[in-house]
Amino acid sequence: MYDPSGDQEEPVNLSTLPGSEVVPATSGGAACEGGAPGIIGGGHTISSLKPLLQSNKYAYGTIRYLYEQLIDGGNTDEVVQEIITTWPQDVWQLRTYLLNLSPYLSVEALQQLVDKEGVPVAIKAEICVANPEATQKDGFIKWAEYDANYPLPAYAIASIRASWDVKTYRFTLEAQMAEKHTNMTQAVNHLLYLYRTDSAHADPDSLRWVWQQLRTNAARYAEAGLLMGQGRLSEARAVLVAMPSEKGQMPAEEVERQRMLDYVDLFIVAKNDGRNAYRLVGQEVDDLETLVGVEYDRPAVWGSNLLCAIYGRCRAPYTGGIVEPKSLRATSDEPIPSGTVTGLQVQPNPASTWVAFNYQVPDNTGLLQLRVRDAGGRVVHSLQAAGTVGQQVWDTRNAAPGVYSVELLREGRSIHTERLVIQP
Repeated sequence: MYDPSGDQEEPVNLSTLPGSEVVPATSGGAACEGGAPGIIGGGHTISSLKPLLQSNKYAYGTIRYLYEQLIDGGNTDEVVQEIITTWPQDVWQLRTYLLNLSPYLSVEALQQLVDKEGVPVAIKAEICVANPEATQKDGFIKWAEYDANYPLPAYAIASIRASWDVKTYRFTLEAQMAEKHTNMTQAVNHLLYLYRTDSAHADPDSLRWVWQQLRTNAARYAEAGLLMGQGRLSEARAVLVAMPSEKGQMPAEEVERQRMLDYVDLFIVAKNDGRNAYRLVGQEVDDLETLVGVEYDRPAVWGSNLLCAIYGRCRAPYTGGIVEPKSLRATSDEPIPSGTVTGLQVQPNPASTWVAFNYQVPDNTGLLQLRVRDAGGRVVHSLQAAGTVGQQVWDTRNAAPGVYSVELLREGRSIHTERLVIQP
């Protein structure tokens, strides 16, 4: 119900789960001008995308560091904090010393800094930006970009050039940050797509690592949703609690975060009582319906999906209309002869490791088929059967948690359908 990185989809007519990845374009062309060529267009693998994502993340953090020194002399961005905590004390001392001498450092002093091993690009760029007269000397930019022992990357050179014109410096930094963040987002979406099509490597920790690379609210909710899908409710709650320290919340964002905490707390209470989201008691279902209310934020969408799929309490989608709770039970167009009973039993239900399909089809003389469909209608498993009475068993350990339908077909026609819930 709440794992946006998994294979399951939302019930029909309900709003989309947050954090769903977009399948990358396969045109083979380069990314838009200013972006990272090749992130869009296919051809990447998981092993090639991960360092590409991290390099864009590091570049974003460097630019963000420069931007926040310009705006308020401090830095609160999570990526910046991750980067600067790796800088040794002597780097900080060197930075303080050189800034105290700025803007009067010579070209030679800046060259020594750029050529110094172990000094982060962010510090080198910051000191160069603080000394525009020296960086404007003939030959310095070309040397720093091409001839230095440790050449500065193109985005750092662009920042130094922009610092010569105070009117454009902030604009340049903001444009660079947007570019790097776009590249990060593209890489994250493509990685999630690759993991989704390569289930052998799509373990929960790998998926969580991908989400953690983006420090946005949407990524935090996706990470929390992944943990909830595994039953790791306390960890999911911790992700939500930490959100304000990563990024200042606007009033509406804070309201949504608090509502999501209430949503998680409801399931923590059930888990402490030995139950899960599919076994809520009446009062808990009522409380969940009250929490959903008339809202269409993330907790409301997740909650309404669960209420509709498991408890039959459906509401209209955001676009309007009337939704009546629908049974998943289906019947054949051909009436069953009087005195005979066609049946399908699914046991245990919910299932976590295996499930047995017990069927009864009087007067059957041909082949039968059992099809398991996910909430999006895709066939995820198929079994053949024969005879008038029998049983087929399915190992569900590799199936994504969620709600499925099990169809019993005779001569290609559906004669009975039951609902199946698979738990983590």
